[in-house]
Amino acid sequence: HGSRLKGDADGGPRVGCNIGERHCEAGATIGGDLRADHLTRELFLLNGKHLAYPLDELKGSYAGAMGWGQFMPSSIANYAVSYDGDDRIDLWNSLPDITASVASYFAGHGWEKDQPVAVRAVASANATDYKPENLEASSTVQQLEAWGYSPVQHADAERPATLLTLEGDNGPERWITFKNFYVISRYNRSALYSMAVWQLASEITAGVSPAQ
Repeated sequence: HGSRLKGDADGGPRVGCNIGERHCEAGATIGGDLRADHLTRELFLLNGKHLAYPLDELKGSYAGAMGWGQFMPSSIANYAVSYDGDDRIDLWNSLPDITASVASYFAGHGWEKDQPVAVRAVASANATDYKPENLEASSTVQQLEAWGYSPVQHADAERPATLLTLEGDNGPERWITFKNFYVISRYNRSALYSMAVWQLASEITAGVSPAQ
């Protein structure tokens, strides 16, 4: 996951590009010349970025994502940062760069510092059957309460929110989610992925003492 492999990819036709050769080959293999052309255009966005490695040595997945954070080249161009003091962006081998770049991605998509992500909710017996189309916080906590979904912890009544229902071990789980949950979903659109990220981060935070 964190390796930066040198050399050509195994198999797959060449499409004549010199930048990010492996990405272009991968594009041709899975999606034809159109995919390769798209990846080539994305790689050109990295010109002028202070990267830790030459463009023609950058390696990633067959879809074009690179580094621990699996950033597409356009995301590297827009959000990746160097945070280890060497002024070179290294998403493969520098943990400060990797974590700061993911944080930059979240900030660029509207992350609200020190604000909630999600809270469990309890549905009343006559709760409205509310199934939002997406994860955008398009209602408010107050509105969700009026529909019969009450947060188990205090939440600002006016805070934008939406309802998320997941299948748990003991049946449906209701969650009131906020803008920060939606921001996580901009990284990966799966609600399960976003919930796993938040819950894992919460467990890690709870296990780290101030002295550490």
